[in-house]
Amino acid sequence: MQGRIIEARGEPIAFANILLLTATDSAFVKGEISAVNGTFNFSQLSPGSCRCEVSMVGFATIQSAVFQLKD
Repeated sequence: MQGRIIEARGEPIAFANILLLTATDSAFVKGEISAVNGTFNFSQLSPGSCRCEVSMVGFATIQSAVFQLKD
């Protein structure tokens, strides 16, 4: 799974914390830090319902909607 973190103006957010959490109980699955261009990549994931939580100093913490990881 990969993605890119950007601010409202479309600029990438470097070094943001991205947590992958289970949807049912918010248990920690994996964590990453965004690259200078805002990209991140989670590898070797098991199927299931998850969501992402993104945090960065100076920004509000946000959570994604629940999504499904597939094989």
